[in-house]
Parts: sequence; C-alpha cells; structure tokens
Amino acid sequence: MPDALIIFLFVSGLFLFWLELYVPGGVIGLAGIAAIIAGIVLSFANHGIVAGAATSAAVLTVTILMVRHWLHTFNRSFFGSRMTNREVAGKNDFVDETRSLAGQRGVTVSRLQPGGKAQFGNRRFDVIAQLDPIEPGCEVEVVRVNGIAIIVRAID
Repeated sequence: MPDALIIFLFVSGLFLFWLELYVPGGVIGLAGIAAIIAGIVLSFANHGIVAGAATSAAVLTVTILMVRHWLHTFNRSFFGSRMTNREVAGKNDFVDETRSLAGQRGVTVSRLQPGGKAQFGNRRFDVIAQLDPIEPGCEVEVVRVNGIAIIVRAID
C-alpha cells in the first residue's frame, strides 16, 4: 500500500503541476508540488536514502522536461497567444533610425540645457548637448548615438 500511495502522489502531483502550466492561478500548482514533496518524503521514509534520492532525481528530471515543453509551446497555446504580443518582437525602428544620424548636421529647435529638440532634415529628435548649453537656432552635429540618446555638439 505505501508504494502505491507514493506512486499515486508522484503521478497526481506531476499531473497537477502540468495542469498548472496551462491553467494559471497557483492553487493547482501548489497542490501538485505538495503531492510531489509528500511522495518524496514517503519514499525516503519507507525505502531509505538511495531510493529517495533516485525518486527525487526522477521527479526533478520529469519536472524540468515538463517546464521545458511548456516554455516551448506556451506562445502557441490558447492563453499564451492572448498574453504575448507577437507584433513587437525583433526590430526597434526608432533605434535603427537614430543610429544613422551619427555625423549628421541639424538645427536646434529649443534650448539644449543639456536636453532639448533639434531638427535633422524634416524630422525632430530629442537630443542632449555634449558640453555647454546650446541656444535655439544654432547648427549642431551628432557626435554619437547611445541607444535612444542622441549626443550633439554646437558647430562654430
């Protein structure tokens, strides 16, 4: 009877843990983890350290495989497709566009102290003055672009 109980606890615990991966909420997963831990404790108590360690390793392996499978298939599941935004993945057009500004010249639209606005061609960007404040209407050159920060200096 104790062996059947241990097997039942492992199987039901893994099932509940698997179910939690698809039906979020926490209660089902906690019940599954509690059943798995109870099975491990009973395995140690009834069969010794070697059997307890072996069952612990087996349950840990199966749990890792289940989580790996869930991570692989979650985005395609009913809940996952509603919780993730597939449209945003990949490229940031703004950062790609600002990288091309390096070395270009433009005109300040507002006072840069140190941040403000400058116009390059027909586009306006938030920029940062490299050294001293720069007045509106001054010609500036892009020194470097760090992510979304565009660093400019005044041209004399």
